[in-house]
Amino acid sequence: MKIAGVITTKEAKFGPIMYRGDIRENIEKLSKLGYEGVEISLRDPKIIKKEELKEALKKNSMTLTTLGTGQAVASEGLTFINPDKAVRKAAVGRIIEHIGLASEFNSFVIIGLIRGNLPEGSKKFQAIKWTIEACQECADFAQKSGVTILIEMINRYEVNWLNSVSEGISFLKKVKRDNVLLHIDTFHMNIEDSSFKESIIDARNLIGYVHIADSNRWVPGYGHINFPEIISALEEINYQGFLSLEAFPLPDPDTAAKKGIENVRKLLSKN
Repeated sequence: MKIAGVITTKEAKFGPIMYRGDIRENIEKLSKLGYEGVEISLRDPKIIKKEELKEALKKNSMTLTTLGTGQAVASEGLTFINPDKAVRKAAVGRIIEHIGLASEFNSFVIIGLIRGNLPEGSKKFQAIKWTIEACQECADFAQKSGVTILIEMINRYEVNWLNSVSEGISFLKKVKRDNVLLHIDTFHMNIEDSSFKESIIDARNLIGYVHIADSNRWVPGYGHINFPEIISALEEINYQGFLSLEAFPLPDPDTAAKKGIENVRKLLSKN
């Protein structure tokens, strides 16, 4: 398993991200610390200067692992289940733009908060249908360029459905697309899943990507999550992807980035 760090642009306000600001500078910072990959959280992919990004990745021997999309929810309110059809269409359109960028870097695209919160009552079933259809539309577009979409399981305090890994497995069965996989996150799993090991084993062929953060959403080593159990389970299912540190930049960004990779490397070396 390789290790990635999460960065974003200056405009972003979303919390658990290592570095904000100049993307090229932050890729270089992660590279010097030994990170092998970088995940970029983006509101709008059009702000990325693709040739500059390619140059920065090549110069620092880094992989663009995936594109995060939650910023579009926080800044613009785009979701798949908005009752306004125009907003739903815009949300799908934004993910398709992310897919277009991802296709040039052989990276994933995350669908997390952009699925939206389910309304109560009978409207809930319509909202689920809209989300399934949106995921299918995005997946079909992504299939043409070989991009995989990741459905992120997020805890109940941030979004009110698709919280646990088992719920994610059931959702993938409804979407019915081979290029849609699960994105698990240890911080969210600590809240929603009764067993790290059992959840990972149950989803063994469906896990495409892993966010790693401790129980307080600091980097591993500052909370109480049983990371040896998680690493052992990932090795048991032969997970070969990235462990991406999506954690608060605390006590400060540089310390978080440095301690994060050091602590994860220690975990990997013991298994």
